[in-house]
Amino acid sequence: MTAVVEAEATEATETESTETKTPGKRGRKAEPRDFSVWKEDHESFANYINERFDLGITPGQVKATFLLRGDWANTPERLAEREAAAAEAKKKKEEADARKVEREAEKALEEKLTPEQKEARKERNKVAKQAERAAKRAAELKKKAEELAAEADFDLPEDPQADAPSEAEAEVEDNSPEVAETEADEAPAEEKPRRARKRPSA
Repeated sequence: MTAVVEAEATEATETESTETKTPGKRGRKAEPRDFSVWKEDHESFANYINERFDLGITPGQVKATFLLRGDWANTPERLAEREAAAAEAKKKKEEADARKVEREAEKALEEKLTPEQKEARKERNKVAKQAERAAKRAAELKKKAEELAAEADFDLPEDPQADAPSEAEAEVEDNSPEVAETEADEAPAEEKPRRARKRPSA
């Protein structure tokens, strides 16, 4: 009977202590966020930093760093930064994996080709890269021209050579009958050759 009473008393004591005790994280008591008061280790750490780096750190700043770092790490902005960094790292890994698979497929294909096919394929890839660079450069120049036109506040003509006659058209105009007649009218009349005078005989 005595044992039963003692067990009930022990259980009641444990329940009461559990209800009244609210331990902090990992059983540590939360420190007050009064940065004008600090502990000895805060002061010791501040002295350590200042002796080696001369930063003028105060014990209150050390305490604030210890206590507020967790809050800062869990702010929505910091969480968004970490998520963005993780997504970027995942994207880079996927791209690297895709390039690796592409290289392996390229290598497997190269092994099946004849020397002539390899040479032709190499030349084709070279020309394709040149065309890609030329297209990129053309796009850059077009964008630059549009920006310059916008700064100067005028519209670019669709074709700058549209109003100028082509070389073939200019040549046709030069050889047209009207031009020939005009040239004939403007040309000076030819002088008749003079007859040589006869010298009187002596």
